Amino acid sequence: GLARRAQDGAATGVIMGTPYYMAPEQARGERATTRTDIFSLGAVLYAMLTDRSPFFAPTVPAILAQVTLKDPTPPSALVKGLPEELDYILARALAKAPADRYASAGAMAEDLDDVRAGRPPRHRVGYVLPDRGDKTLASIRPPTRTLATEGPEPQDPTPAAQRRPRRSPRAARAR
Repeated sequence: GLARRAQDGAATGVIMGTPYYMAPEQARGERATTRTDIFSLGAVLYAMLTDRSPFFAPTVPAILAQVTLKDPTPPSALVKGLPEELDYILARALAKAPADRYASAGAMAEDLDDVRAGRPPRHRVGYVLPDRGDKTLASIRPPTRTLATEGPEPQDPTPAAQRRPRRSPRAARAR
């Protein structure tokens, strides 16, 4: 859907799509590709299997933050009886980086057919889901400065005569 529209001239920087089913690159205003549609297909399949969106929040910015930063709960943890192989298929379809997703909808369909037939997904061979340990909200915060690692705090360029005197936290609380 949207990948074809992007190829037909939709501008980069324009956000198109439904936030609940939007790929991270769409949320960032980047160009859509066929792997963008794989992400959206994965989001729709997730909703069909679990009766809930993989990303849910009360506001559009909060939804887009989840889409770009948070992995959804594995579907087998939400619905008893779902094969764990579906967790793999959906995790791959909903991977944050387009290169980590299925290369085509056909490959995803073949894996779904395999799971339905009780076989291991054929496209899982050699594929490792990306490690999310370094992609958490805490890991994207700027590191805390310490004197031991980065030296003294930068000096305020305002002339000393124009600066307001600093108060200690204890003095501020005493007021």
